[in-house]
Amino acid sequence: MLSQQADGALLSPTDPMVVIAILKTSGVPKTLDTVIAGESLFNDGIGVVFMIILELSSAGREVTAGRTMWFFTQEAVGGLALGLAIGYLPTCCSNWSIINSLR
Repeated sequence: MLSQQADGALLSPTDPMVVIAILKTSGVPKTLDTVIAGESLFNDGIGVVFMIILELSSAGREVTAGRTMWFFTQEAVGGLALGLAIGYLPTCCSNWSIINSLR
């Protein structure tokens, strides 16, 4: 039963790319587009956390509220750090190429 719930947790969040595509074609304001896209990505993260917690539970490992919150915090902070790193790298490369073109 837990394995099926884990599958449901993984499949239930909406696909952010589909949501973004629909919003772009419908002409909604940019602020609403940003809020809905962010909420959709947050739902994906929650789905992954629930799926992993349910899989651990179905494998017989002890799952507590504290462990679940710690795992969610790790995922949120890790996602933020990875996003910042991925965003920072192109910025540095872009600045470097601009500086070199001015020489």
